[in-house]
Amino acid sequence: MPGFRVFEWGSGGSTTWWSERAKEVVACEHDHTWYRRVASSVGANVTVVERALGEAYSGEIDAHGEFDIVVIDGRERVACAVHAIGSLTPHGVIVWDNSDRTKYEPGLKLLTDHGFRSVEFFGLGPVLAEPWGTSIFYRPSNCLGL
Repeated sequence: MPGFRVFEWGSGGSTTWWSERAKEVVACEHDHTWYRRVASSVGANVTVVERALGEAYSGEIDAHGEFDIVVIDGRERVACAVHAIGSLTPHGVIVWDNSDRTKYEPGLKLLTDHGFRSVEFFGLGPVLAEPWGTSIFYRPSNCLGL
């Protein structure tokens, strides 16, 4: 992953994790206090952008080119998925956190309808002591070799 570009909606521990493994990380955050905290603690290969919820937030990815990995782990996830599709490299993948939540079904179906396959992971997450799902959406010849 050293040459990968990563975009993520929602920032925090994952931003640091990706920054240690990718060439570049762009994170979009809506919460001002959290944005300041994350932005002040990341390395030089990370850009944290603060955007208000709405089109500015979900559409932020459009201003940054193509990405190898797009992480959907913030707000307005279905709207973010719409923008993620057009911002992936041909071998790019989408990582959708909390994909087991029924309110995200329209976004998950959108990705499937666009030819993405998925692998689901279920287990305890790092913050809450309850199980949740994370799905990786990919196409043939993806960067993860799935």
